[in-house]
Amino acid sequence: MPTSDYITLAAVIVALLVAFRDTYYRARERNQKADCFLAYYRPASELLLKRTTCILGELNKHQKIRLGASRPHQLFKIMSLLAHKGTWLSSDSALQHIHSLPPEKAKSIALALGEFPMLLSDLETLEVTNETIRINERDQDLILSIIRRLEKITKEIRSSLALSEEELERLVDNYQETLYDGTERFVIKGTNRK
Repeated sequence: MPTSDYITLAAVIVALLVAFRDTYYRARERNQKADCFLAYYRPASELLLKRTTCILGELNKHQKIRLGASRPHQLFKIMSLLAHKGTWLSSDSALQHIHSLPPEKAKSIALALGEFPMLLSDLETLEVTNETIRINERDQDLILSIIRRLEKITKEIRSSLALSEEELERLVDNYQETLYDGTERFVIKGTNRK
């Protein structure tokens, strides 16, 4: 084999080694960015998970509320306040950085964030509907829609944080928050979803 063949072979080997090294460094940098992103957003994600789980727990108690039953306006108001308080987690900001995450975590976060605007809309509708003081079919449909959205959001956030059912229960059991609406004060405590 001529010397030029050896030089060409050596150049190919060096090029492959450089490519593998660059791939390794890019992957390591991507993992570091993902770890930083997840660490930064973990407290906000946990708080959002606590809030959505509490709303879900309260709504599950009213899931089978019958037509004509008294409308729990105060409960609907508190749930809407609690959900709106969770909007400080900016979807736009999170979506700008989501590309650095592993695909399964990115998908979970994107799915949860995608459901949130419709959840807020459903909760607002349920809260402000003052047509009657009795539950109607529209209320029942909204409650079921909200429950489905909350279950999806909770599942996706829990998945992105890699929380077990026990960790979720412990997180929610230790949750307490005070909400203010004008002069009204509401104390929210962890609610078991069962």
